[in-house]
Amino acid sequence: MLLRGAYGDDAREIALEGYVAHGVIDNLLKRMTKSRKTESDEWKAYSQVLLELISHHVEKERARLYEVLHSSTACSRTLERVVPNHFLKRNFKAASNVTTVMKDLDCALLTARRLGVRLLLPAVALQCFVDAAGRGHADDDIAAVILPMEEIAGVQVGVAPER
Repeated sequence: MLLRGAYGDDAREIALEGYVAHGVIDNLLKRMTKSRKTESDEWKAYSQVLLELISHHVEKERARLYEVLHSSTACSRTLERVVPNHFLKRNFKAASNVTTVMKDLDCALLTARRLGVRLLLPAVALQCFVDAAGRGHADDDIAAVILPMEEIAGVQVGVAPER
């Protein structure tokens, strides 16, 4: 298990509940695909239950994962600023932009290289920011680094602001 210590039980519970919820959702989807009668009351009931399950599941996982990260060694000032103010609110107006982080990471990697030190995680982070910049987010907040990952995974973190 990746998350151990004080949060090992919480992480295990999240994983087990997620596994069960995904099974229920898969079962509903199978039932819905077997029936081509999308106007039937039964199909509409399946789709409503599916929508409620997915909405509840996503909200619960998001809140619990953030709680675990916030209380673990993954906690940082950036996490505290970015998750609630940018990811969850879908706000990518720049407070500190992608280009600046790319410059900082590039400087750190160059210095490390000159000293003969390998910095693997900053190298991966730089690739993520370069990808975000290449997709038109160079002047957006550093939180925009999540957008290419969302696109690749086919998910969206947070809730879009109401218009």
